[in-house]
Amino acid sequence: MLFHLPTALGLIRDVARPGVFSIRRALFVLTMVSAVCALHWVVRISRLLDRMFFWGVGKQPVGQPVYIVAAARSGTTFLHRLMAMDTQFSTMKLADTLVPSLLIRRALGALGAVDRRIGAPFARWVGVAERRSFSGWSGIHETGLSRNEEDEGLWVLMLLSPAVLMMLPQATHVEHACYPDRLPAPIRSRLVGYYRSSIQRQLYGTQQTLLAKNVLIQGRLGIVTEACPDVRYVRLVRHPYQAIPSMLSLFTAPWRFHSPDVALDGPEVLRLAELAVEYYLKLEEPLPGTTHEPVVVRYDELISDTRGTVQRIYAELGLPMSDTLVRALDAELANQGEYRSTHKYNLSQFGLSEDWIYQRMEPVFKRYGFPRTP
Repeated sequence: MLFHLPTALGLIRDVARPGVFSIRRALFVLTMVSAVCALHWVVRISRLLDRMFFWGVGKQPVGQPVYIVAAARSGTTFLHRLMAMDTQFSTMKLADTLVPSLLIRRALGALGAVDRRIGAPFARWVGVAERRSFSGWSGIHETGLSRNEEDEGLWVLMLLSPAVLMMLPQATHVEHACYPDRLPAPIRSRLVGYYRSSIQRQLYGTQQTLLAKNVLIQGRLGIVTEACPDVRYVRLVRHPYQAIPSMLSLFTAPWRFHSPDVALDGPEVLRLAELAVEYYLKLEEPLPGTTHEPVVVRYDELISDTRGTVQRIYAELGLPMSDTLVRALDAELANQGEYRSTHKYNLSQFGLSEDWIYQRMEPVFKRYGFPRTP
């Protein structure tokens, strides 16, 4: 595990630049970098103690994890939540990704049990803090510490995540945060070990298979695959006219708090759009080092025939689908009705056009038969 100091120092330098500096923005960046750094070292020390208290964790097999990947905002949360009902899978909560330490998790579990015995005052306080912290994503991406979530927190702890652009739109030192695969070989080797050991902690003492999702995995596919050579990918594909602006809406939501002066059709958003296109196209390339062909699923198929699509995914992965899961899936779909996102967005609000997308992604349109005009 490492803390990527160049990214941290780069964020601090960038927020102090003329034309970028503002009190609100500087306080936000300094607070976030300091909080991540402090949490990183707490987790790092605790992970060392894990080896003493959970001596068998290093021998835990990682097996054949199933990863749901896609361009951002392509239905990964929806599919992940449905498959997470299957007890053969282990899924990470947001809290698991932010404190990937068995010792901390067990301690928090014990404290939680005590808290429930006295009426759960701490749980209520955490609930209020969660609602306030994630209110900017309401209607876009519902999340919380106890919710199933992608494993991005493992990388945020090291400041090796494109999520740093949520902290500072004008950040310039972000290449390695967006593409950890490009780091020098010795550092990549450490990241492989860290990632594998994090999965071992998640699966420790179980016979389950990890079910993960990530829409920002494109810059670290090599690291993930090296850590889990038998990983199996399920790839969702959504029309770029929908996926690209939806990702921009997600990433720019925190800007309303710390950078309201940044225009949604300005150069900062254009850079995000270029990254979104790069990430989308990256998944079109052969996945590095994998021994399994990815299962490709179109977003519109998932929404129009959810049950049949999930059954096809299981069949192509060679996984058993129990009658219990089928009944749970049917009940879940019946309760929720037709899936509809309340997230509203369009290309024009970000200063983009359909032609701009099509010129950069023409092979994608042709491969999947996406219409050029809606």
